[in-house]
Amino acid sequence: MKKILLSLVCLTAFSGVFAQSFSLQDTNGVAIDPGSKIYITGDPSDMVITAKVWFKNNAAEAKEVKVKKFIVEVQPNTMNYFCWGVCYGPDTYESPFAQSIQPGAVSDLFYGDYNPQGMPGKSTIMYTFFDSKNTNDSVAVYVEFNAVAQSFALQDTSGVAIDAGSTITITGDPADDILQAKIYVKNKSGYSKDVKVKKTEVTVLGGTSNYFCWGACYDPSTFESPFAQTIEAGAVNEQFYGDYSPLNVAGTSTIRYTFFDAFNPDDSIAVNVAFNASPSSIDEQLAGKVIISNAYPNPAKEVVFVDYKLSGMVNDLSVQVTNMLGSRVKEIQLVELQGTARIGVAELPDGIYFYSLVADGKSVLTRKFVVKH
Repeated sequence: MKKILLSLVCLTAFSGVFAQSFSLQDTNGVAIDPGSKIYITGDPSDMVITAKVWFKNNAAEAKEVKVKKFIVEVQPNTMNYFCWGVCYGPDTYESPFAQSIQPGAVSDLFYGDYNPQGMPGKSTIMYTFFDSKNTNDSVAVYVEFNAVAQSFALQDTSGVAIDAGSTITITGDPADDILQAKIYVKNKSGYSKDVKVKKTEVTVLGGTSNYFCWGACYDPSTFESPFAQTIEAGAVNEQFYGDYSPLNVAGTSTIRYTFFDAFNPDDSIAVNVAFNASPSSIDEQLAGKVIISNAYPNPAKEVVFVDYKLSGMVNDLSVQVTNMLGSRVKEIQLVELQGTARIGVAELPDGIYFYSLVADGKSVLTRKFVVKH
């Protein structure tokens, strides 16, 4: 055991000290800190539980990159392998072939696959990405695969499933009072469940504030709800809100919310919420030439209007509407550089939506409105 722990410490130090050229991201582009742990949840009956990690070369020159797998702890009778361009068998601990990553490029070729083969429990594997010509230039991430029979599922306000362990993005302005993530929780089991919520601050910007509501609203210092919500078998609970106040601080903060059985904490499901309070999504040059109103009426029931005026010539102008998951649900083509966009919302489910004025493929400004029938 001491040898294993010593090896693990050395490997962690190795990855952290020399991680110079590379960085890691999730599939939403959210940074994964070097040496940190990410959590992937699935069912013991799943054929494969997959960790998909994006790799970025921050160096000024191309890099020939390999991947090394290190088993921290795995459940017996399970199987794991990884793919890096090609997929290798469970007995491969270092990719025999390197992938050439150009300067500034992001590779989405890595998959860490885990087959629980019916075995419940947690297994942890470390993956290290390194320059094949300079093994000291590396970055690593730990992946905890949790195969547990899940009683819960998550949905957005439109009833669209939110994958366990995934990241959803909530966009707003640093001046907004609150950016809000509203998530529905479904009890898939055949029994009623008393469910609590735990908040984990993955990366939170200083000078901001966050809290959550689960039946009652708790102050920012509360990381686990003291009271459970009872969800009947097959029922959907709509009582969760994750609220984030940027307080004029620009940037992205990521918070993980875990919903769990109060009497069996291993029976849980989690989602990461990236609160993006940043004008970086705005094309600054165009933004200075735009006048755009707040959506009205807000909340809207049948239709919502947005007044706009754009100075300067563009070839393509539209208003795009997205839901809380970032999926586009509406696009209105605009013919004139000045006018009022009419957006029909009668068929949209109740919830929070974002509208963006898009000129020649560039988002000029994004704001939000509420649909409530």
